[in-house]
Amino acid sequence: MSTERAEQLCQEADVLRNQGQTEEALRLYREAADLFETAGEKIKAVDVGYLLVPTCLHMEGKREEAVKMGQEAARRFAELGAHDLEGSAYVNIGTANLNDDQLKKAEEWFKKALETLQALDSVIGQANFGIAHAKLGHTYAKEGRFDEAKHEFDEALEILRRVGHWFFEHTTLMHLAQMFFAQKDYQNALTYAQASLGLVYAENAIDEHARRVAELKGIIARCYWELGNEDWGIRFFQEAADLLNAMPDDVVHVVARNIRAAEFLDQVTARRPGDRTKLDLKALAR
Repeated sequence: MSTERAEQLCQEADVLRNQGQTEEALRLYREAADLFETAGEKIKAVDVGYLLVPTCLHMEGKREEAVKMGQEAARRFAELGAHDLEGSAYVNIGTANLNDDQLKKAEEWFKKALETLQALDSVIGQANFGIAHAKLGHTYAKEGRFDEAKHEFDEALEILRRVGHWFFEHTTLMHLAQMFFAQKDYQNALTYAQASLGLVYAENAIDEHARRVAELKGIIARCYWELGNEDWGIRFFQEAADLLNAMPDDVVHVVARNIRAAEFLDQVTARRPGDRTKLDLKALAR
């Protein structure tokens, strides 16, 4: 019974985390980890307590704490012989550094993950191997190493489609969209953003991943606008804004920066002032 309750808490926490409500997600993850530990589920206890908890911490900008917990997770997984999850811990550490723009450190950890995971043939090991390639690609893209980034993304997609991990495939496609958007290659950005969003719709996971859906719709809006389809640009931006206005301000500010929302709103004000009032992001006005 305690493990069933722990699984339920994790599912609730996953939704909260993906909506940016990390404080409440942390509380539920910690409660779940305690229940798994009490039930003797040592691997699950480490997975939740030392991987999912630091995921929330690095989302809150607490990089050093997240990295320390990730290192402890890797040590414990290695002792338990769970090398697929050991590799996942290295991916988490890399991601914490990546989110803090510690790009060289992120690159080192993603490469360590690849070294750990490359020989594993389990589905979860290969899925983590794929997402490690994607995260390394995202790091390269942030460094402006776009050819190397595209190579890593292509490697990731081949692996993830082979093992059928839709969420990591969606993440990889989203990173590709972000890379092309940063390069102002709006046609390719639109193609990959639509593909990424399509996977979320296909899995009926819109509410669970509302923050990502909002960012993808924002990218799609910007791409349509820049490609000359202003009506669709406004439509998709309004859909993104409707989602974001229900989220905490700190989440909105991150997504708004990623999609260059202020720039878009200035363009709408200049070219289509009658549509500007439809597009308010409340957090940007506070």
